[in-house]
Amino acid sequence: MYELQAAVYRRTEPWGQFAEHGASGVAREMGRALGQQTETALQGLDPDQVGMNMVVSTMLDLPFTSGWITWQEIASEIAKHTRSCPQNFVSAYECSSWGFILRHAKSRRLWNPLVVINIIDLNIFDFSYWRENPNWGKSGFGIATIVLRAGQDDMIHCQVAKSANGFGEFCLDLRNYMAKDQEILVTPPFFPSNISALYDRLLPPERLLPNRVAEYGHSFGCDPWIALIEQRLAGLDKPGERYLATSVSLNGYWALAELQMAAQGVFLLQDTLPAPMVTS
Repeated sequence: MYELQAAVYRRTEPWGQFAEHGASGVAREMGRALGQQTETALQGLDPDQVGMNMVVSTMLDLPFTSGWITWQEIASEIAKHTRSCPQNFVSAYECSSWGFILRHAKSRRLWNPLVVINIIDLNIFDFSYWRENPNWGKSGFGIATIVLRAGQDDMIHCQVAKSANGFGEFCLDLRNYMAKDQEILVTPPFFPSNISALYDRLLPPERLLPNRVAEYGHSFGCDPWIALIEQRLAGLDKPGERYLATSVSLNGYWALAELQMAAQGVFLLQDTLPAPMVTS
């Protein structure tokens, strides 16, 4: 079973005005934010034990596919601020990308047990589509950095919808999993009530962590990690308690990962990251 060694989340202010001044500044500041947060998450851990380190996102595909910015630009900036630089960037699986990274890491049978994933969703161009959307409600923007210790019996479950109703399939899959395991607690995605109503009806409410959409908005792949951080900071987690981190994507992917929270892990909600200042 995965052991969550660290989870750090930081909200971000809008970057739209800053991005107007070019990609080089965005690469510099994004690299700084990712590198520094990676170091925060790895405190007390040996970076030489990191077997895989990746960055994932739901909304950052356009800056790359358009050629406006390159991963190499950002990676070179990240390397200035951390001893463990990410190996690559993935956005194909949207909110569920973190799960597909875990599945890939498991298939590689890594020698070093730590998997680091940075989940970053910044509305760089300030598109209205990303601010609020009927498919998920109001959005939350930020960076989550997670560090998981992999073992021999890790459960990572990734699926693709077989119909146009991917969210319904996700909810049914989750219900079936919870029926087989009567003790596991679940982190549902943060959705407004008109969307969450489906899993609210199908799943036992006493085993769901709070849907914090009113506070954070739908924060894409960061949702389950925010919920787990709040669980630890509120002192609600118990030794040996097992959790199912979940995310579902608009394009029909979803991921479930079973984990326990490390007793001495790093769990932080950091202050909001201000938008970078434009310097002349």
